[in-house]
Amino acid sequence: MLRPGTIYFLDFEALPAEILNSLDTIKLLEIFDKEKKYLGLLGNILNKKWNESKLNVVVGLNKNVAFLPGGVFIKYNDEFFYSVIKINIKVKENTYLGYVPLKKGKGFADAESGKFHVREMETVLIDTYEIEKNWDKIENPDELAIKPSITFYSVHNYPLINDKKL
Repeated sequence: MLRPGTIYFLDFEALPAEILNSLDTIKLLEIFDKEKKYLGLLGNILNKKWNESKLNVVVGLNKNVAFLPGGVFIKYNDEFFYSVIKINIKVKENTYLGYVPLKKGKGFADAESGKFHVREMETVLIDTYEIEKNWDKIENPDELAIKPSITFYSVHNYPLINDKKL
């Protein structure tokens, strides 16, 4: 199941309006704690928490998710602006059905039950982008005529921006 998220920013109460015009600008904002210790770029902080599953979110729209400790300082044009930053995240869950070839496996096949008992197995490379493109998207997994023998879960990870200060 793939769970990409769409991220919305809000509660920039004390920031100059011109920095809110571009998502690229927002992602590159330098964030500092209350003691003005550098925490990182806003986009990296958010992406890292998403990638490490540290955002408390579920499938659907998650409103006012706090991902920074209380208020922070944002540095813009050599000035510091205090703000509380929260986000809205829309998380989707998609289910796909397809075939994953085994590269190798150790075990035995039970001819009577039709089950394969394994101690070890290795698949070929599983590429989530290929899955989205080539597998059948399933709207309701409960309505499948067959039961999948193996279920894999995957979460989209977002890349981090090169941060020269860290």
